[in-house]
Amino acid sequence: MTILLESLRVLTTCSSVLLNVSPWPEFARINRQRTPGPLTVLPVVMLYCNSFLWTMYGFMIGQLFPLFATCSLGQCTCAGFIAIYYRWSPDRPAVRRLVAKAGSVMALCMSYVILGANEFTNQSREQVITTLGLLCISVNICLYASPLDTMKRVVQTKSAASLPISLCSVNLLNGLLWVAFGLVDGDYFVLTPNTIGSVRSAAQVALYFTYCNTDESRLEEEQIQPRWKL
Repeated sequence: MTILLESLRVLTTCSSVLLNVSPWPEFARINRQRTPGPLTVLPVVMLYCNSFLWTMYGFMIGQLFPLFATCSLGQCTCAGFIAIYYRWSPDRPAVRRLVAKAGSVMALCMSYVILGANEFTNQSREQVITTLGLLCISVNICLYASPLDTMKRVVQTKSAASLPISLCSVNLLNGLLWVAFGLVDGDYFVLTPNTIGSVRSAAQVALYFTYCNTDESRLEEEQIQPRWKL
């Protein structure tokens, strides 16, 4: 069991690092073409929030590897992706509002953990960790649910251009590995959201390959190509 657990630690670390850089193809395209096109920044903002909370959870339970280390990296990469999106967004006020709302929620969560860890909430450390774990589950589920509006758009337009396939694919792989890790380690705070997320990620990947070669997908891709060449 120890060998299996350590092997899963290595695999989840690798997949988490891959997840943290997986939005790069889409955001490199945004930077080249100087437009976000049909992509939305919400999934990356949720990925940042997810990394932020799991970083705190990893610190509180003393799991610096892989949880704390990989999620700390995730905060850095997501901040960079958000900055790229903001630079070329045609609606910067909307991006600022979204980031401000997410930042406010994360600040409240961090304040609770700091106060709880210092016994200002009349809770034991274990109770604070349990509450933090529930918050992590909630945000993790929101992360996997964030592309749902995009999925609806894909079905309506029959175009997969707005679906970030690299993020969805790595989300699926990462989720399955964390499911295995949660089962072996007996950590249901890790197991529960990743089980739900794996199912949703599988649906997103299936949807992409259903519509990626349609005429509508090719037309939408062509419409955003010329802008950066002008």
